[in-house]
Amino acid sequence: SVLNESSSSLHLLVCSVGDDQALSNFELMLSRENHNIITVETLSSSITAEADISALKGVKFISQTKLISVGYGQRVMLWSWSRSEGNQLVASVNADVCDINCLAFCEIEGRGLAGIGGEGMEIIEVYKSE
Repeated sequence: SVLNESSSSLHLLVCSVGDDQALSNFELMLSRENHNIITVETLSSSITAEADISALKGVKFISQTKLISVGYGQRVMLWSWSRSEGNQLVASVNADVCDINCLAFCEIEGRGLAGIGGEGMEIIEVYKSE
């Protein structure tokens, strides 16, 4: 997720998951000092160990402070993220798809939709704007 962009810098939020069940977030600042050198500064990082009961297979920032994750545990989890608090679980819902291995997210007409793929596919509404 891009927080801020200028001609000489890029402020990014990066999230990652894996087989170790951890959810990791990094806040990075990329700066271009000249045409050939880009520097990367880590502004903050947080790791949520054992974020699920089994391997996590997908994660997406859905805003600058919210993200969703999914894994073999078949739970779609909504997280709140802040620099000071790290990741905080807000809500979770069970998915009906087994062997989950991918996650997509989009917003259509004010509805946040998560697409979960594995042995089948399921669409779950994450939020609805009032």
